[in-house]
Formats: sequence, structure tokens, C-alpha cells
Amino acid sequence: MKKTLQLLLSLIIPILGCVTNPEIPLEENPFISFHRIETRDGRTLEFALVLPEVLKEDQSYPVLLAFPSGEQTRLLVEAGLEMYWVEASIRRNWIVASPVAPDNSSFYSGAETMIPDLMNWIEARYLVEGGKFHMAGASAGGISSFRIAVEYPDRCMSIMPMPGYPIEGDFNLLERLVDIPVAMFVGYFDADFMTEMDRTYERLDSLGVQVTYNVRPTDSHVISSVSSDGWFNVLDDFRLEQ
Repeated sequence: MKKTLQLLLSLIIPILGCVTNPEIPLEENPFISFHRIETRDGRTLEFALVLPEVLKEDQSYPVLLAFPSGEQTRLLVEAGLEMYWVEASIRRNWIVASPVAPDNSSFYSGAETMIPDLMNWIEARYLVEGGKFHMAGASAGGISSFRIAVEYPDRCMSIMPMPGYPIEGDFNLLERLVDIPVAMFVGYFDADFMTEMDRTYERLDSLGVQVTYNVRPTDSHVISSVSSDGWFNVLDDFRLEQ
């Protein structure tokens, strides 16, 4: 089965009025803050925000929507930021937003309809590079990345599931990603996810989607062999290709 490592070898190592109330900061931190917004359907969305050390009002910034794993709780948002994103994002001038799923929901089973309001909130406050958002996440976060991308392809700059795959309904919509680059990661010992990601890779490749697929030889479900800078190497390569 064809697998390409192109792009990944360096890893060795609109409607602004839709948000109806202002943000409510929940924590004070130089780089990470939690906020709440009310979405169009009357629900409240909580999310973490990571900003560059120096933020210039007249400068555009790449923005990553980082979807958490598991039940996508606030605790898992914090864990994901710590493990994957914060260390490099501040130095490399990225904005990262990581949403918390409402109770009894996830960002691939109902809560995905809240994400456009989060995008609008960000666009109302910061200049988003290219006017689109990068999507990434591990496990449930990777599944969510595919869901958001196929639902809102016109607002998606790239997708990086690490690991993750489209659930059945989304698999049938992958043709919507033809203009969106995808980088997929899975651990060699993560058999269940690898089976689905093999299938996804073959489908994306057959559709002509720009897709890369990296099987990490020492990892299981949690990919720990890639550093925070390594993930942002891939994201920055996406930017160069736009």
C-alpha cells in the first residue's frame, strides 16, 4: 500500500454578529486564557486561547483550531495544549484556539455547529492569515478535524489528524477536501486507527487531494515521538504551499 513521507521527513526528532456576547475570561495567564461565548443556538462554548508573545494589531497570524482528544473536556484541552501546541506556538507566532465540548456532545456529534461562531469571534479580533483556519487534533480531535473540514471547507486551510480519520458520513464527503492539504499521523502500534487511516489515505489520494501519511514506528495511540516544533514544521510547510 502506497505511503508517502513527503513533507514529513523533517519530523525526525461569516458573520461576526453571530457571537452575541463578549468573551468572559476565566483565567489570567500571559499566553493562555479561557473564554466563553454564546453561540447562535443559545449554547455556551468554552475555549482556550494561546497568543503570540508580541501581538501586532496590523499583522496577520496563522490560526490553528486544536481539537482535544477523548471526551473533549476542559482537562483534555489543557493536556493537549501542554503536550502538543503551547511550547512552539508562542515562539512561532501562531494563534491557537482549543474548544471544550459541551456536556454529552463532541465536535463530531453535534457540537461542530458551534465552531463557525468561534471562527467569527477570532476573526472579529485578529487578522487571520489567508482568511482560513488550520485544523488539528489527536484521536477524537483528529476525527473532529475531518468533520469541521468537510462541513466548512471554505474556512479550512489545512488538516492534521494525529491520529484521526473521518467517520462514515464524513468519509463520503472527502471530495470536498480536494483543495485542502492533509497530513495524517498514526502510531505503528495503533492498529484500529491505522486500518481506518489506511482507508482514508487511499480515498484522499484517489480524489487527488494533497495528502501525506506518516506511520510513526515507535508510537501507539499517543504520538510522543514528534515535538511541538515538529508539529509546527508541518503546519508552517502548509503555509508555504498556499
